[in-house]
Amino acid sequence: HSRVAAKSYENAPWRDALPQDLWLHFIVPPRVSQEPLQAWRARFRTEIFPRVAGAENMEEAALAVNRWCREQATFQPTSGRDQGPLTTIARGIGRCEEEMILAICALRAVGIPARSCATPYWTFTDNNHAWVEVWADGRWFYLGACEPGACLNDAWFTDAARRAGFVRSVAYGEFDPADETLYRAEEGSTIINSTSVYTEPFTVSGSVAGDSAEVPDIHVNVFNFGSLRPIARFASGSELELGPGEYALSAAAALLSNTVGSGGHGDG
Repeated sequence: HSRVAAKSYENAPWRDALPQDLWLHFIVPPRVSQEPLQAWRARFRTEIFPRVAGAENMEEAALAVNRWCREQATFQPTSGRDQGPLTTIARGIGRCEEEMILAICALRAVGIPARSCATPYWTFTDNNHAWVEVWADGRWFYLGACEPGACLNDAWFTDAARRAGFVRSVAYGEFDPADETLYRAEEGSTIINSTSVYTEPFTVSGSVAGDSAEVPDIHVNVFNFGSLRPIARFASGSELELGPGEYALSAAAALLSNTVGSGGHGDG
């Protein structure tokens, strides 16, 4: 994986415009989520590089990769643990996260930085959704995996994302995301709070009252699939950006105090 990733980086027409830290965090990793490790990179590179060879820019190349992904698989709900990209191709189907995994691997195979993005649960309807963020020509864009379109930042979920309560982007490794909002960096990954990219957020803050030596985090929950589901958490005394919606906050057996919502839309 590492050797082929290095070769793809060296041969990419856009290499001079691609910072090395993006290559390290968003091209080199051989796994996207919880899928089993598979030897996809060399095969994908061989099949997809001819599709992007004549691309005038990274956006055009990314769209070409997503068209290839659509030829490999279509959406169908699956169950169990995430399947790997080669399994998705073999079956020809995958749920949104598995299509996302396929598309990210395909983009990385030809030297285009890509990362997973998702809302854990919608605030206005049951279910959740996962999609792809791709770095092209100097900034991040989004696209629907295996859903080819005429341009980036245009997908069926665009309007739905404007109503998302919490959107997170995930990167391999622990680092400071610079001009992006850090949600947390731990256990080998960095999670970015991308809510403000997709909707107008408001800020919720709160603290936990009690004598416990270890003050628990405050969990943000939404009503989904008939019960309260957690979508995010933040430390007592800190704050978090959320999108529009109604939320229930919880913190183990302790009591919440000083909970405030400000700005944007939604209920704190």
